[in-house]
Amino acid sequence: MVTKNISDKPRKKNTKSMTGKSISKKGNYDIIIIDERCKGCKLCVKFCPTKTLQMSKDTNSKGYFVPVVINIATCKGCNLCSKYCPDFAIYCKEN
Repeated sequence: MVTKNISDKPRKKNTKSMTGKSISKKGNYDIIIIDERCKGCKLCVKFCPTKTLQMSKDTNSKGYFVPVVINIATCKGCNLCSKYCPDFAIYCKEN
């Protein structure tokens, strides 16, 4: 089995990079959303205990609505978003 390590990080805060990732940075945690992996299931939004996420009005290239961060300051870093995501399209990490 071949494993690839993808280490391309977005260059700007709160924007999408060329790789389809969006990142929200502020406070103690970063939330990284890989738009092209998302299928719009809304599980991350539903299970976020602090309501940090909501679904965007924008779609990815596959036509799915993707989550966006509405208030990064409320994120507690519990990582429930990544635990419930079946597509590994979102994760949270400490600054």
